Amino acid sequence: MSKIYAHRGFSGKYPENTMLAFREAVKTYKVDIIESDLYITKDGYLVYNHDEYIDETCNVNGDISYEEMKALIEDESKRHYIADMTLEELQQYNFGYYFENEDGERIYKDESDIEGKGLQIATVEMLFEEFYETNPDLLFIVEIKNRGERGFEA
Repeated sequence: MSKIYAHRGFSGKYPENTMLAFREAVKTYKVDIIESDLYITKDGYLVYNHDEYIDETCNVNGDISYEEMKALIEDESKRHYIADMTLEELQQYNFGYYFENEDGERIYKDESDIEGKGLQIATVEMLFEEFYETNPDLLFIVEIKNRGERGFEA
């Protein structure tokens, strides 16, 4: 029997690794498995993100274009690493900031209700709280990573 899995949530249609992407994958598309990478914050929380830094998915560098951000982070010392930030610091950013819809529009760029829309960085606790009782058969595949390491299977 085949299983349907969601890599970083439904990241093809929603901002990756956000509660919005995970909710849509589970509720709308009825996935069986959520797969993503986890990083540990400075204060010990596990958060979902593809990279060890957050610059490519959120507005941590302010209101700049994707091209300006890519040029900025070519210098690794200018990147904002999850391991150097607390969960409270991370939760202030819009993780849908650079997401583009099918028409190339950054539809969440100016969203102010990031918590209500599910555009904050997602934690393990948030996913378990959301899905543990309502979707008891939902499986999770995670790769736990730390800054400077390429990770290990968990």
